[in-house]
Amino acid sequence: MHAYGKAATSAVLTHLKRDLMHAIWLLLLDDEFMHAYEHGIVIRFADDVYRRVFPRFLTYAADYPEKYVSSMTLLPYNGSFEFQDSPCMY
Repeated sequence: MHAYGKAATSAVLTHLKRDLMHAIWLLLLDDEFMHAYEHGIVIRFADDVYRRVFPRFLTYAADYPEKYVSSMTLLPYNGSFEFQDSPCMY
């Protein structure tokens, strides 16, 4: 407000929020993440078994921006391109 002498309009704020979300996605989807997305990450689980997991972003977008939810989960791979039990699947 100090630079222009008046508050930003609703349309300007909507545009800025959209640009911010795009910038955040660019930061998240860097080369390291994309490599893990394509090839997986080998992790030793609590039962001392190594498993390859694939990070995925699960998103839910509602009609209203304030209802937007995003989370990241690691989906285990069991050798047959099927996902094992994962908390995000229920």
